[in-house]
Amino acid sequence: MSRRLFFAIQPTADIRQAMAELFSVRQQGLKYLSADNLHVTLVFLGQVTAETEARLIELAGHIKISPFSLSFTEAEFWPKPRIICLTATEVPEPLQQLVLALSSIAKDCGITIEERPYRPHVTLVRKANQLLPLEPFEFQWQAQSFALYLSESTDDGPRYSVIRQWPLSPG
Repeated sequence: MSRRLFFAIQPTADIRQAMAELFSVRQQGLKYLSADNLHVTLVFLGQVTAETEARLIELAGHIKISPFSLSFTEAEFWPKPRIICLTATEVPEPLQQLVLALSSIAKDCGITIEERPYRPHVTLVRKANQLLPLEPFEFQWQAQSFALYLSESTDDGPRYSVIRQWPLSPG
């Protein structure tokens, strides 16, 4: 049996709530993510067996990366996945190191990882056809941990839950 997994970081609860409330008017036909589901994917793993999941958990526990600050000030519409997302203005070096370390672990476990430049983003809306108007915003927070998440399909859309979490700490 396998499960759909990914590594991610999550903003604080108050920031997730504020992000979820950015759209004062909700358009019919769009899928707005709940505050609980908002996150920044680090590495998408796809379907993973229990044996590989255990190995990922073991290896991720050895990662030593310093906490870092993330800032989101832009919103974008991405036509291929049809999403509206918040994008980070820059990729801090510790975040890049974390993504590389997790990608390396995944590859060591036989998982194929997408080979495209990493762009930190928070998906707010799915099934979009254009960028919706937003008030100016800025979300900034200090990432203190990263986690392995389970993605489950439900009638209300995907639900994400933490399987295991690790603190960020200098090596």
